Amino acid sequence: MKVIVDDIPREGLNWSSSEEGIIDLKGDAREAVILAFPLKPLCRPDCRGLCPHCGRNLNEEKCECREEKIHPRLARLKELLKESEVSS
Repeated sequence: MKVIVDDIPREGLNWSSSEEGIIDLKGDAREAVILAFPLKPLCRPDCRGLCPHCGRNLNEEKCECREEKIHPRLARLKELLKESEVSS
C-alpha cells in the first residue's frame, strides 16, 4: 500500500517519505489488521471456550483435566502456604 504525499505538509509528521513523495504503509496496515483480531476468538461474549488439554466444550460440560501450572519460582511459596494452613 502506498500513499502519495506531495500535497501533505510535512511539518510535525512522525514519518518520512521517499524522494518521490511515497510512504510505504504495508507494515503499518499489517500491524493494524493483526491488532484488530481478538486474542482469544470466541463464538459469543460469554463463551467459556474449549479445554486446552482435552478439547471439551466448556459450555456443555465441566472438564476435570485442568492442571495447575505454577512458575518454578513460585512453587516454594505454594509449599509454604500449604504448611501454614496445616499448622493453623
